[in-house]
Amino acid sequence: MRNIITILIYLHFITSFQLSVANAAQPQAKSDVVVVYYFHREFRCPSCTTLERVTRESVESAFETELKSGRVKLASVNIDEKGNEHFLTDYNLEFQSVVISDIKSGKERRWKNLDQVWKLLREEWDLREYIQKEIRAYM
Repeated sequence: MRNIITILIYLHFITSFQLSVANAAQPQAKSDVVVVYYFHREFRCPSCTTLERVTRESVESAFETELKSGRVKLASVNIDEKGNEHFLTDYNLEFQSVVISDIKSGKERRWKNLDQVWKLLREEWDLREYIQKEIRAYM
């Protein structure tokens, strides 16, 4: 009887070890991602294109490693295109905006519309710092 119990315990540990090794080899669920959206309309004024450029440069210069690893993603979205209308209600958009979205395991946990971008547009350095600071807060 002792031998049977010893064998059962041994088999349990072997099976548990094999399962943990197999699980470690499996790809993990979607990793955490911070998405930086620039939402725009079909018509784009010079200020709109400047905001997009500064947003892109802010992300690319400060988060190069995170962009390459996929930890940070940058997306420019035309909210006038069919299929993108939901963003208007999803993020309470009234006009072109920069939104940061924190996604964990494929689900959005929180988001923030960077409401100061238009106020800071003429001060590009301050705008860059603001965007980068808000992204860091989500990481």
